[in-house]
Amino acid sequence: MQIINGIEYEYSAEEIRAAFSKSLKELRNYTQFTLKEMAKILDMPFQSIARYEKCETEPSLSNAYKIVEAFNLSIEDFIIYGIDGKINFENETIVERFNENIANLVFELGDNSIRVFQEKYPKLNIKEIVEEYS
Repeated sequence: MQIINGIEYEYSAEEIRAAFSKSLKELRNYTQFTLKEMAKILDMPFQSIARYEKCETEPSLSNAYKIVEAFNLSIEDFIIYGIDGKINFENETIVERFNENIANLVFELGDNSIRVFQEKYPKLNIKEIVEEYS
């Protein structure tokens, strides 16, 4: 059993590391960031990200937070999705949660924030994502 952010998980440390790895790789591929681009965003060596994705090593807690915050998600989202292939009872995937969070932030911050998110995720069509969730 592992405790993360005060939540008990009935999974081993290896299962949690594998789950985090799976979610990281899927989201990095979805956003179409290369390892080097992702490393620049996170301010960490690209080799570290590659090792996290291959489950060769686990990120420190501070690096784990850097990673999930880059995607506007929680550590719980990463772990639960990586283990179950869904985040909640509606079978929401990590990509759907990411898109929904981006859309919600745009709604909260206003249409001008579309440009900010487009700069942060240049290979995605943020306007299209927002329209899908409006």
